[in-house]
Amino acid sequence: MSTTKDIGDLFVSGDFKPLCLEGREQKLTFAIYMIDDYTASLPEGRIDLRISRGGERPVRNRDGYYCFLNLADGQYTVEISSAFYLREKTTVNTATLKEKKPVIVVRLKPAPSYPFPSYATLLRGMLKEGTEPAGDANVTVEATDGSGFTLNTKTAGNGEFVIYIKPPKVKRVRVEFKRDGKTAIKEVNIEKKVGETVSLGIVELSN
Repeated sequence: MSTTKDIGDLFVSGDFKPLCLEGREQKLTFAIYMIDDYTASLPEGRIDLRISRGGERPVRNRDGYYCFLNLADGQYTVEISSAFYLREKTTVNTATLKEKKPVIVVRLKPAPSYPFPSYATLLRGMLKEGTEPAGDANVTVEATDGSGFTLNTKTAGNGEFVIYIKPPKVKRVRVEFKRDGKTAIKEVNIEKKVGETVSLGIVELSN
């Protein structure tokens, strides 16, 4: 069994066996690999990961894998937070992971604060329930022009939302907001708004 003092070599070499880090042998329990849902590449900015049952922090390797080491077998909740992405939670059960490649892939959804490029086609607004912001509501987007575009995201904690539409041929979309049994629907024509930001203003949930 080969060992290394570079945690990055764990994934570069494809060797998922125990490794050596800071003079001690370490065992990989699982790794989280995150993908930016807008760019389909590694996320922007700083990402913070924490887990339940002890709060151990991961070690990040140079390929973007966040490695949790030396954990007992069982179920863990991983919380992911960042200035540019919506908060994510994912449950990991070590008993169901592949022994040779215990990797969980998580797609991060851009938050309203995300640094979109100037040519991005965006829908922005604020979701409210009465006078209060409706945070963490589900947002489902479907094209109504036959282009097949779909997107699932959420509102931020303050009720703000951003919807990013990448295919240039999308002309019309239906946006549905849902939270606690209440809904709101918006039909939006973006045929002449490609590369622009469209404001949907304040959207109100109703029964």
